[in-house]
Amino acid sequence: MRMPVTVAARFADGSEQRVLTDRLADLDELNLTARSPLREVVIEPDARVVLVEDTSVRGLTAKISQMPWTGAGNEALEVYRQAREMKIPDALFWFKLGLALYDGRYYQQALEVMTLVPQGDSDWRFAALVWQGHLLDLLGRRAEAVARYQEALKVAGSPDMRHDQYNLTINKQWVEERLKTPFEGK
Repeated sequence: MRMPVTVAARFADGSEQRVLTDRLADLDELNLTARSPLREVVIEPDARVVLVEDTSVRGLTAKISQMPWTGAGNEALEVYRQAREMKIPDALFWFKLGLALYDGRYYQQALEVMTLVPQGDSDWRFAALVWQGHLLDLLGRRAEAVARYQEALKVAGSPDMRHDQYNLTINKQWVEERLKTPFEGK
């Protein structure tokens, strides 16, 4: 259901202007003219409408795509709580969520998410297995980490991925090194 939203612009001189959004528009630009500087903008100033966060697959996918690759650990944890029971077929969604949880040092949650990355494509399978190994290393579960690295090495092709935010290039040579030396993180 689409409905108009009242927007109140309040100015430094105490005046207020109200406008309604176009209920049929996906995006609406509101223009106001005033003599006094803008103090605040309030959506639904009479509080007759409760704004509800979009926790649908589409809403969560949009959150992840807008989330930065680093520094979003707490936001990623909230998305994780909302998404973990959902069937989201998007490998990038789960992979980026897993990396954001890793970045926020939520290693156990990141490990769980990396197991949810759809692995139909060999590059996604390789990436998910390597990061599962990394996270298991960080959690002190070395034997399990080595098993994931060995499984990643069995993936066909020559997958290669860059994580510039951590100055990492992950390929089969990187994984062979992880068999000898545990991943220590960023």
